[in-house]
Amino acid sequence: MTDEHMQMQAEGFVLGTLTATESAAFAKRLSLGDVEARAAFDEARRIMLALPYALPQQTPPAHLKQNILNV
Repeated sequence: MTDEHMQMQAEGFVLGTLTATESAAFAKRLSLGDVEARAAFDEARRIMLALPYALPQQTPPAHLKQNILNV
């Protein structure tokens, strides 16, 4: 498996977008201690955990709260 392919597999595993077969295969590699799979998984997980902080927080428009409460 190429490094790029391994990273794509790890990202899909973290996101839950792999097929059941692909997910099981990747999980098996992790359980067997595959160093490349673990490094790719750790990187994908690190990126996923940082996503909520990627954009600055913004204050919503004042009317939005009232619109939500009126529903």
